[in-house]
Amino acid sequence: MSPSTDTSKVPQNIPSYSHQSFPAATKDVASLREFETVKEIVNILRTNVRACKSLGHQYIIQLARIFLDILNVYKVLSESISSAILRGGEQVTKQPIIREMKTVKKETLTLISLWVSKTTDTRLVADNFVVPLLDAVLLGKYKFIFTNNHPKLDYRSNVPAAREPEVLSTMATIVTRLEGLITPQVPQILDAVFECTLEMINKNFEEFPEHRTNFFLLIQAINKGCFGALLEIPPQMFKVKPLYVIFSNVLPSSSSTQLSGLSSIPCET
Repeated sequence: MSPSTDTSKVPQNIPSYSHQSFPAATKDVASLREFETVKEIVNILRTNVRACKSLGHQYIIQLARIFLDILNVYKVLSESISSAILRGGEQVTKQPIIREMKTVKKETLTLISLWVSKTTDTRLVADNFVVPLLDAVLLGKYKFIFTNNHPKLDYRSNVPAAREPEVLSTMATIVTRLEGLITPQVPQILDAVFECTLEMINKNFEEFPEHRTNFFLLIQAINKGCFGALLEIPPQMFKVKPLYVIFSNVLPSSSSTQLSGLSSIPCET
């Protein structure tokens, strides 16, 4: 994943993951449990988000340098959050260090999603970025798809409060931009996010509003851009009644978006 691009075009004031704090963060996992280290990573990611907004596709030069590092940090922090919740319960998500860890995850996904939305080379994304991203965000060991023997997946294995809605919006952005190029991975994406998200948003229509909207933006993107992938999904995975009820109980501003793709999704009545 080393695009042949002129690195001289990257402004020198963009923080890079060659910054002195990051070798320690990537080599010493313990440093990623320190509040100041995690806070610094948040600041660097936010600066990179601003740079990406300015540079557009050319931000690929910087992203190629840091992509695997930020995914490694994402995976380490995901494991730390999961372990903390297992030890202390869901309330630990309110602790400052856990909130900062979750912010790193959010900003990482925001950065990647933003660049994908601005890239002019979707083939580059499909060939170089999709697989490492899915491995980090979904931890996809996909040989057990649609069985009861699921491997540990980051999004699905977490408690609902620890599932980032940006996972869904990032997947929606990737599907929207890549369309047919992402079709082979769509069953894997749905296997990781569909059932557990549906369970979250089907119980109380006032909880998890971001998950609700982002989930149906993902379904709409798949339905529009790579519908053929849905034909490979077992029909029992799609339940018409809960989907329709959820679609009908979202905020009015988003209901038309969420309902538009329902009629053509293969499903079990």
